[in-house]
Amino acid sequence: FDPSIVLSLMPTVSVDVENAQFRLNGLMLSQILITPNKLLDTLSRHYTASTVTQVYKIIGSSEILGNPFGLINRLGSGVRDFFYEPAQGFVQSPEDFGAGIARGTLSLVHNTTFGTFDTFDKLTSGIGSAFAYLSMDAEYQEERRAGLIDENPQWLGEGVAMGVLTLGTGVSLGISGLVTQPLRGAEQEGVAGFFKGVGKGVLGVATKPAVGVFDMCARMFAGIKNTAAMLDMSASGVRRRRLPRAVFCSAQRRLLCYD
Repeated sequence: FDPSIVLSLMPTVSVDVENAQFRLNGLMLSQILITPNKLLDTLSRHYTASTVTQVYKIIGSSEILGNPFGLINRLGSGVRDFFYEPAQGFVQSPEDFGAGIARGTLSLVHNTTFGTFDTFDKLTSGIGSAFAYLSMDAEYQEERRAGLIDENPQWLGEGVAMGVLTLGTGVSLGISGLVTQPLRGAEQEGVAGFFKGVGKGVLGVATKPAVGVFDMCARMFAGIKNTAAMLDMSASGVRRRRLPRAVFCSAQRRLLCYD
């Protein structure tokens, strides 16, 4: 077992973090008579220690683990509403008590469904990202990353359709890579590039269909998750008044890094 393989995967995995609440405690000093270097050392040690104690939040919100902190927060919100809403209605009237039971039950079902399938979505997507990294095909990784951004199923049927298409794409790219990768490598680097392409093609046959399987599951789970969110919005009567405005800066419709 080579630990460098795991370490090499960390940049791919660790950047996928969602809604991690990272908070550093303040430091209050009064009537201090120390040198500037001593002050900087005190501040450095304080915020370093605070950062270390918050690392678990970043790890717990990572995509490769399925964002377990997000799941816990969702489940907690659902359970809280399940008891809080009826209790609030009970002190008002029998009608409000019944409405509170309905609201609390709906919140519990919605948050449980959304949180569970959001975890499955991120877990399978994170595993797919790891397999995509192992393919050693940078162009394929970039195209897949752009596809994950652009393709967000809004309901279950759309998630199934996108998932089947993703699976077919992974299988076809894996098989065709046995031919295209050596040819591309020979065109770019000659004989050495040809043999590199053969290696990438062989890796692609094993990894790209696997990526397609995990991405298919992720699309389906995302469809179920977004269906639950859509039904919750319909039941609550919440409607978007203004459509979101997008800024397209690249062919993949993503903001480019400032250089």
